[in-house]
Amino acid sequence: MVKHFYSKKLKNSSRKCLRILSVLFIVTGLTSIIYFFLPIVLWYIYFQPFETQDIINPTPKINTTTNLESHFPKSQSEISKYFLSIPRVNIENAVVSTVDTNTTKHLVNYGKYNIPGKTGNSLIFGHSTLPQFFNNKNYKTIFTNIHKLKNGDKIYATVGNSVYLYKVFQSRVIDASDTSLLEQNYNNSYITLVTCTPPGTIWKRLIVKARFEKII
Repeated sequence: MVKHFYSKKLKNSSRKCLRILSVLFIVTGLTSIIYFFLPIVLWYIYFQPFETQDIINPTPKINTTTNLESHFPKSQSEISKYFLSIPRVNIENAVVSTVDTNTTKHLVNYGKYNIPGKTGNSLIFGHSTLPQFFNNKNYKTIFTNIHKLKNGDKIYATVGNSVYLYKVFQSRVIDASDTSLLEQNYNNSYITLVTCTPPGTIWKRLIVKARFEKII
């Protein structure tokens, strides 16, 4: 009887271990599926519409109201950084570097001289990730929510002692190989935010464009 009792207990213990292992395998599998397929699901929910319909207002062909160059000190053309604030997505005074391309430590302005406050297009690159990992203070996740920006939303660029107000007028998704975002337009001053999309992948590029409104 004693041997039979211990044998039964051992079998019960083995069954419990198998159940626990089965649950662990199921949880691990589901977690892996969610982790890898969530970006694709988010793509179809949030981002695919950007491919078929631009959120866009006409871009003026000429600028007849503001001479930006007269407000922009020449000494600022050699700055190494400036600051970006986007209230809609809770970004405040994020550092934008003009001298290196390390997007894990700050946002990156493509081209040292195409910066806010000057005529032309200021390209600003930043990282995005899965929404649940978003942290507005972490440059590895800072651009995760820029898809939420709408026409008219404000972007502030602080360059030296000047603060420039821009307003969003276009959002769209492009292929990673599409270089059209590098095109310059000198009829006004523009900011173009660039990040990978869907968040957590490097599949496509989400670009959000804003046009200069005024100096604060």
